[in-house]
Amino acid sequence: MTHRSIARTRFHIFEKQHRNRFVNFFYNERLHRALCMIDSEATKNSSPRTVLDLGCGSGCFSRVLASKFTTIGLDIKKVFKKIEPRSKKLNFVLADISFLPFQRHSIDIVLCLSVLEHVQDLEETIKKIKEVLKSDGIFIAGYPLETKSFKLMWKLISPVSFTFIDQSQTYWYNPSTRKKECYWESAHTHKHEYKNIRDALAKKFRIISKEKLPFNIFPDLLAFYECVKMQN
Repeated sequence: MTHRSIARTRFHIFEKQHRNRFVNFFYNERLHRALCMIDSEATKNSSPRTVLDLGCGSGCFSRVLASKFTTIGLDIKKVFKKIEPRSKKLNFVLADISFLPFQRHSIDIVLCLSVLEHVQDLEETIKKIKEVLKSDGIFIAGYPLETKSFKLMWKLISPVSFTFIDQSQTYWYNPSTRKKECYWESAHTHKHEYKNIRDALAKKFRIISKEKLPFNIFPDLLAFYECVKMQN
């Protein structure tokens, strides 16, 4: 079974409540692109690989990864509690992406899809990811290309609503400083535009390849998502 069929079969079951075909395509296709990027790395090195799935949510995609790799799914909310690991290669961690509880240079591949646009401190988060990656580690990030055309299209055809660059605030407890700090109320609030994410990633990593959705040849104005494969 190919990576494409794995992604589409398993995630179709998980997301079949979305009747909108565009939403199903959007979610499934970004996973497919990420799986292809990971698979291309696995073929270069036969040694066991550890994959860290940041912002794993329910953990469904982490389970797909665990069929081939030792996988750690991490999320700030315990959404994954509904899915118990069925493999010794799969573990879930409840933590903030800004305070990764892993040793330096201990992870082979870090996957971060649709997360960076939500974080409070983008550059600090990317710095932490770089620290836990091995010296030759791979970082695969995905983020929406929130152009004016994308926002208009999403509002017209998607049942899922997002707040773009919203400033509504709440507070959270920072375990590092032991103080309350400003946080963001909505999990779907996007605080960073794609151009800022691109620039921040380029400062810390060497870009290997990029994939745009729906087609790689599309300019930013016509594309709606980008997956980037980088090396530490």
